[in-house]
Amino acid sequence: MAKRNQFTPPTRNEVYIYFRLLNLSDKHSDAFYLYYEFKEWRNDTGEQFKNWKVLAYNWILSFARSNPFKKKRSNGAKIAGHLFPIK
Repeated sequence: MAKRNQFTPPTRNEVYIYFRLLNLSDKHSDAFYLYYEFKEWRNDTGEQFKNWKVLAYNWILSFARSNPFKKKRSNGAKIAGHLFPIK
């Protein structure tokens, strides 16, 4: 039986680079990294995540939808030049 690829948590620098590519600040990458590092890169049921970039992207979209710092509500969130609808 073939062995599954094991999840390797990202380094802090990898997270910084990914968030910068999406035009987000270091405070966002710090928050993401520290949160999941504390959770040992596991979900609420204790399972190891498979892909940290998918996890990060969902984190970013969730933040964009609920950003408490926005004064004016728009019908979308712009991330790295792409407009994503907010439901």
